[in-house]
Formats: sequence, C-alpha cells, structure tokens
Amino acid sequence: MQGDFFLTTWVLLGMRWLYENVTASNVVLTIVISTIIIRALTVFGDIQSRKSSIKMQAVQPDIDKLRKKYKDDPQKLQQAQAKLMRERGVSMWGGCLPMLLMMPLLFCFIAAFRFWGYEQMVKVLMELNETGKSELFNSFKFLWVNNIWQPDSGLQPVIMKAEAFLAIPKLSNLIYFKENPAALSAFEKLGFIISDVKNIPQSAIDTYNSLVAPIIKPYEGYTNGWFILPLLAGATTYLSSWVMQKNQPKPSEQAAAGGANMGKTMLYVMPVMSVVFCLTANSAFAVYWTISNIISLGVNLLLNRKFKKDAELGGEML
Repeated sequence: MQGDFFLTTWVLLGMRWLYENVTASNVVLTIVISTIIIRALTVFGDIQSRKSSIKMQAVQPDIDKLRKKYKDDPQKLQQAQAKLMRERGVSMWGGCLPMLLMMPLLFCFIAAFRFWGYEQMVKVLMELNETGKSELFNSFKFLWVNNIWQPDSGLQPVIMKAEAFLAIPKLSNLIYFKENPAALSAFEKLGFIISDVKNIPQSAIDTYNSLVAPIIKPYEGYTNGWFILPLLAGATTYLSSWVMQKNQPKPSEQAAAGGANMGKTMLYVMPVMSVVFCLTANSAFAVYWTISNIISLGVNLLLNRKFKKDAELGGEML
C-alpha cells in the first residue's frame, strides 16, 4: 500500500509539473504527454510478452505430442510439459503479463487523477472566496463534458455537491495544502476542514453552496456528460487487448487448467472494469485511459506486423 501511495504521489507531481510548466495549464495535452511517457516506459514489456507468445506458438506442437503420449497420466503430462517449457524458455503467463501490469497502473492513475481533481476544486473555491468568480473553472470544459474533474455521466452534477466534497477524508493532507499553508488556513476558516466527515456541519454545507452558486447557475438542469468516455474506455481496452492476443496460440486443456487461459478471461474483465471505474472516476482519468488504450493499440499493431514479418523471413525477433 505504501508503495502504491508513493507511486501515485510521483505520478501526480509529474503531471502537475507538465501542466504548470509545459502545457500552459492544458489538462488534455498534459494527459497526452504523460500517457506517451508511460507507454514508452512499458513498451519493452510488451515486446518481451510478444516474444513469449511466439515461443509458446513454437512449442505448441510438442505439447500436443505430450498430451497424446501421457493422455492417461495427467501428473506425468504436467511434469513433462513443465520440463519442456523450462527447456524452451517459455512461460504460459508471458502473453497476459501486460494486462496484469495494467491493474496496478489503473488503480494508481485513478488515485492520482482523483487527488488532482480535489486540488483543482480547492483552487476554484479559493478563487470564489477571494473574487466571487473563477477563471480556472472556465478551463474545465472538454468537448461535451462540462467539468473534466467530474465523471462523464448523465447521473453526475457539473459541480461536486457539498456533501460529497466535504466528506472527502483527510482533505488537509492534499499536496496542494502542504505547499500552500495559507490556503489551508483559509479553508479552515471557511469550515471546510472537517475532522468527522460523517457529521458535516450544516454551516459548512451552506458556505460551500453559497461560494459555488455563481458557477453552478449557468448549468442548472445540466448533468456533466453522456457516458461517452467510459464506453470509449471500455471499447478501446477490449480492442487493444484483442489485437494483442489474436496471434497467441490456443492453450491445451492442461495448459488452460494451469492458468494459460488467464489472458482470455482478462480480455473481457478489463473492459468491464474500465467502464465501471470511468463512471465513478473523473473524466480526466477516462481521457487518460482511452488515450493509453489507443496508443497500446498502435503499439500492438506495429508489434504484430514486425513479428509476422520476422517469422516470414526467418529472422531474429526484436
């Protein structure tokens, strides 16, 4: 858990640095650059996974022979298959490792974007408290999404409700407050730093609603989106995973029982999880996940082409 928090913190700090120093406070451009950097760091794992898949294809005929030889002795079949795969340097898990690695990245980026969204809302509240308006909030609109720091959902409000924002546990621990003690002091005076988030004072709710009233008014009767980004995230997750797996060998029954079929399971599980997470996470995360999937799709198509060409020419793999 501590490692996850450390990684999340560094991801957040990195994106904030790009946002403030490189992209002129453009959230989407920051996400694009961050995603390209992350994918560049993980592409070598994709290559190793594809090599493992090709090795698995090469060894499959020998596995089928072992299945016939030891069809009445499952224990000897398992031992012989394990020995063969060790000798050939093949791992039945190699092909699905990228999808397994996506899981910690998924949770890490969900947390990073959530904290970043909280910080952005804090800044909006500070502007509203000081001037009665917020120029920062005007930059939150993205295509059909009215507020990129809220989920793209027809069930979500454009601005986080007071009860939801004030119930955020340990809000005072945000990096923004550690960097800006004066902001933390101002938040405390507004009554927004609440020790018992299960019992939010009505006075804090009233103060919050009064502050956000000027930016909520233009969006009365509106929700924050149309569910498009979560569906795009799920669709691109499936497509990227399918392209990665389509040239992988079909596992034998024994191999499938040992876990080689995990990739097929993840092919359907990950898209569903992506949709669910993007319905609850803010739209900035959904944009990141969709762009990441599109980049992964391009990488997988290039690797498919490269390995297919190498196989036809009988040359060395990457």
